[in-house]
Amino acid sequence: MSEKGRTLKTTIAVGGGQLITIFSGIFKTKVAAILLGPSGVGLLGLLTVVIEMIKSIGSMGIPLSGVREISVAESSNNAENVDFTVTVFQKWILLMALLGAFFCAVFSFPLSFFIFKNYQYGWDIFFLSPAVFFGGLAAGNLAVLQGRRAIPAMVKAGLYSNILAAVLSIGLFYFLGINAIVPSLIVTAVVNFIFSYYYYRQWSPSYSKSITYLNSFPHVKEMIKVGFFIVLVSVFDQFMNLILRSFITDQTSTEGLGLYTAATTIAGMYLTVVLTSLSSDYLPKLATLNTNVEINEAVNLQVNIIVLLASPLIIGMVGFSDVVLNILYSKQFYGAIEILQWQIIGDFFKIIAWPCGFIFLAKGFGKLYTGYSIGYSLIYLLIIILGWDYFGFKIIGFAFFISQLAALVFVYSFFYRKYGLTINTANTKLISVMALLLTLSFIIYNYVEQKLLSHLLNIFVVLVSAFIAYKNLAEDIKIIQKIKKLFKSKS
Repeated sequence: MSEKGRTLKTTIAVGGGQLITIFSGIFKTKVAAILLGPSGVGLLGLLTVVIEMIKSIGSMGIPLSGVREISVAESSNNAENVDFTVTVFQKWILLMALLGAFFCAVFSFPLSFFIFKNYQYGWDIFFLSPAVFFGGLAAGNLAVLQGRRAIPAMVKAGLYSNILAAVLSIGLFYFLGINAIVPSLIVTAVVNFIFSYYYYRQWSPSYSKSITYLNSFPHVKEMIKVGFFIVLVSVFDQFMNLILRSFITDQTSTEGLGLYTAATTIAGMYLTVVLTSLSSDYLPKLATLNTNVEINEAVNLQVNIIVLLASPLIIGMVGFSDVVLNILYSKQFYGAIEILQWQIIGDFFKIIAWPCGFIFLAKGFGKLYTGYSIGYSLIYLLIIILGWDYFGFKIIGFAFFISQLAALVFVYSFFYRKYGLTINTANTKLISVMALLLTLSFIIYNYVEQKLLSHLLNIFVVLVSAFIAYKNLAEDIKIIQKIKKLFKSKS
């Protein structure tokens, strides 16, 4: 099997689980939109951001940097080295999860005042401490599975936990309404931990020697060093996110925040399938590559696959933005259409930059990763704040588009100088064609006034992009080959 075929096999395995997870999340979001309304959805999104920010601070970025260290140990084919690395990693993950929960409890009321301009949600944030703790432990378990490239176990853990968490959250929303937001976030974290631990046990280390925090620190120092920059970026991003959400709330009320939450959730939700699928195998593999040629080939392979898999989705989301919002939320959220479209167009540049940007983490370029990520976030926020008086609410989507384009230009310019990295001819042609189809879909939606005709034309555009993807992927996907052989044998 070719390298592209192997990568696709992993992508399909993870992506299949992610699709089911996404569908359960869609159903959960739909119910939340109906039962809680835009204000409730906005509060749910805001408290979720709080959890992620505190988890990032508490974990010190070790879950992601640990994937790199565990994958390097795994490639050494030394069982004792792998067991030692995983044991040290898990010992420190427990400490970081406890610190995160402690931070959440101690700073709950100051966080409430900073985010909401009052202390009304202080106890809500305080009671999110268990969500931070169990979420941190779950992240550690999944990092071990990813680092050891135990893809099937990782898929099952994510799949089952997300389905059950969605069902339980929906039940809570139905019976408790907006009061269910905090309990649902706690339940989600606990369920994620239970399933991740169940599958982690099959890959847990059997290291018998005594390990203390003091004697293990020299070995975890590299994880903390890289993790520090990861958490710095993550906290900065979450901090910028909170500032932006507060700014939107001040300008438009919590209803405007709900529209923003809906748009950003949708814009990120569908890409999770592709990005998570590829990163599950890509980051561990990239960490073990050494030569410029190997890195160049790996990046171009990822660009090719991700553009082929994601482009039909991106084009479809632009061409049917109103339909998507109505299905996932309701017609109350149609005010988010314009920013949603520009965010999705920005995602097209994001998926091209993403394979190259992972080199920062895989090769331990912590300072460069920090500068790159913070620069992108600042551009995004500044465009929104400076452009709000001129463009209003729609500046949010346009700012995302501009910042993603700037990030793409920077990351490839830098690694061209560092590794001689270039996008090959085949990928350049593919990106150009898909960009043209994306532009066409945007023009049709916004300038063809008759909606039925607009949708019919966009169906054609999506089918063209899907056909291009099929032609380029068919030879590397076994199931398609089997179907072809089956039809040939019957004819």
